[in-house]
Amino acid sequence: MYLSIKRIRYLFLKDVKDHLKHPLIVMLLIMPVFVAVLYTLMSDPSQPSESFELVSMPILMAVLFLCGMMPATSIAEEKEKGTFQMLLASPTNVKEVLMAKSILFFGLTVIICAICLFIQGLSVQPLPFALFFLLSCTFYLLLSTSIGLWSTSQVQSTSIHLPVALGLFFLATFEPLIDQRWVSSINALFPIKYAYEGLGLSIAGGNVSDYYLPSSY
Repeated sequence: MYLSIKRIRYLFLKDVKDHLKHPLIVMLLIMPVFVAVLYTLMSDPSQPSESFELVSMPILMAVLFLCGMMPATSIAEEKEKGTFQMLLASPTNVKEVLMAKSILFFGLTVIICAICLFIQGLSVQPLPFALFFLLSCTFYLLLSTSIGLWSTSQVQSTSIHLPVALGLFFLATFEPLIDQRWVSSINALFPIKYAYEGLGLSIAGGNVSDYYLPSSY
């Protein structure tokens, strides 16, 4: 079963047309940008060394919302409408459908993150940022897509992927504030922890060599 670039392009354009008119998509696109603007207005110019956890929050929100939530919602919505089954009944295969959706949501995430970095006036180390950003997006895309394929309705999809995605997000971002050994032990089981830390360090100006995976907790 091979992948057709032409069919993927058609599915991608169909998803762009359908999803960019969706109120939820529009809201999720605006929220990280709004947080970036809010953070810029509230930050103190005389304090150049801000916490990278806070600085990277709009980036993490974009990854969470667009890669961690929307694929599951999109797949479940198409299942409810019957369009998912119609596509599979055509020469299109599952891989092409999922590839088109992944390209769309990854592309939107890249655009929103670039806008947020520009608004905040941040410069990043390209290689570590790209590495950890790709790891974050890949993890959430795989997780959200799996939940969408397993779910039979939007309600069921949301009831699963929302607490899972938010739970992993809060574990990764607020672990330093909680400072509990058991929280660190659970968080260490998921690669998203290291991706978030790497994103923050790359935004703070660090390189890949400055980052290491903890050997024990």
